[in-house]
Amino acid sequence: MAYSDIDQEVVILKAATEMLQGMVNHSLLMPLSQVEDTNVQFKTDTAATLFNILLVDFLSPVTGKDRPYDLRCQPEEQGFVKTADTTFLFYLRQVIANPLTGHDVTSLKHHVEAFASWLEDSSHIERMNLPSAQMTEAPFAIQRMRYLKLCGNIAKHSFARLGKDQANLLDALATNGVTVKEGHVTPVLEEFFAWFHNDLFLYHASTIVEFLNNIRWAIYDYLRLAHLLSETEIEVGTYKFPSYNPPPGVSHHLAKELWWGMMWQHHRKPFFPRFSVDPIMKRRS
Repeated sequence: MAYSDIDQEVVILKAATEMLQGMVNHSLLMPLSQVEDTNVQFKTDTAATLFNILLVDFLSPVTGKDRPYDLRCQPEEQGFVKTADTTFLFYLRQVIANPLTGHDVTSLKHHVEAFASWLEDSSHIERMNLPSAQMTEAPFAIQRMRYLKLCGNIAKHSFARLGKDQANLLDALATNGVTVKEGHVTPVLEEFFAWFHNDLFLYHASTIVEFLNNIRWAIYDYLRLAHLLSETEIEVGTYKFPSYNPPPGVSHHLAKELWWGMMWQHHRKPFFPRFSVDPIMKRRS
């Protein structure tokens, strides 16, 4: 059975919700001491690494064999016009362009585009050392999404499975005027990870979590009226339980199940409160 346009929107919103809640939660992140001008801290180094790995999933396209839900409008069909269109933000942009289950997409559009712009911008290190690449006290620039994905893949895989990432790193180094022979790139991966995961990623983590949390809350706001309109009750014996009728047009059985699960989650607000990051955590590029 084919997925209708509204079925696909349900799939997109449920998938986004699951990914966002998998990253922004109290199992990985410390409780906030305040909600204004604050910073976010991971509970452990392992939690920080897991967050980076999960972030790579959100920053990767749904293509090929990993695309079982008939998401017809694909980023590759549009030639990857923007870097952020190779991420799950592309699918949220489809919801924003043609909202079918909710109503006001103003907040969702604002926060999706803000994160997309941030990802597509570059980070700069004024004096970087990569001894294995014979790079000493030299400037280095790289697109933020590129280094986040590199770090997440390095954290997830052994060097034996990083062939594509090694080529990606070699290209980034070449852009900065550094040439490394392909057989010598493995130790450079470790040094790159130390600079960009252990330092820059941890510095930017508060900003990244703020972006993700804002998108999660925007999805919640977008679906708030739909939640109220779809809520009903079913009786089982002497007990009454909430149930949810999907919006008109939701026809695929999986989309109906996903809608029910997503509406059930709307009984609770998102795990993390709305918050703003201290400007001091946004000074570095």
